[in-house]
Amino acid sequence: NKPYGGSGLSYGGKPCAFDLREWFLCNVKSCPGDMSTQKTGNTCYFQTYLFALLCKTGGPLRLKSGVLNVPDVARLERSSVAVARFLLEFWRGPDGALRPLTNANVVLDFHRYESAVYYGTMVEYLESRGGPAPRYPEQLDFVLDYLRRTRILHRYSRFSLQGAVAAAPNTKSLQKIKESENATAYLAGGHYYKYRASSLGFGFTAYIFMKLRSFSRFQALRKNQLLAYYDRLKPILEDIASCDAVKAGPA
Repeated sequence: NKPYGGSGLSYGGKPCAFDLREWFLCNVKSCPGDMSTQKTGNTCYFQTYLFALLCKTGGPLRLKSGVLNVPDVARLERSSVAVARFLLEFWRGPDGALRPLTNANVVLDFHRYESAVYYGTMVEYLESRGGPAPRYPEQLDFVLDYLRRTRILHRYSRFSLQGAVAAAPNTKSLQKIKESENATAYLAGGHYYKYRASSLGFGFTAYIFMKLRSFSRFQALRKNQLLAYYDRLKPILEDIASCDAVKAGPA
């Protein structure tokens, strides 16, 4: 890992390997001691899921002499097989359950499954474990046939515009927070994208800070505060990004 920073400030990391000797999706087939990496540009979430799978089912991981020990390899294998099989049975599972079919991308993209790198990976992994992979093409035929037969996927009962309707703020407009009660949840919780502090000082009050319980919430609060002043910060940041020292990169 390459250290970054300047003026004596830097951070870096020391790589360490797993003590795995077999392939379990979460690691590299040709080098089982290495963690796998995402295969496409938009699968970082799935890669994070594989790491969580490793920690949850193979763990708890322990560092011994520079090597990460995975104590429950058998459980990790069972979980990896289950994940691979689930992905290949996604649209229609063995229990007959159907996945949501209202996304037009199902029809547009399904037929290209053979060119998807993860399709080949899942098939190869299941075959390496001695079990036949589910016949994925049959799911494509089933989905298309289902859409032809069903035609209308949703029906709605009659509704009326009469009667009292509870007044609610427009969720597409930012709401200014002026009171401390629930301010932390609004500015640093799941709804931080539709709330803003009434002022920069209010957003950083001790009352709000004392109720932060994780670094992710602090990050959400920090981003929330910066977004309120994005128009003012943008030209400053552009000037910084264009300077020669930044363009040159780390020394």
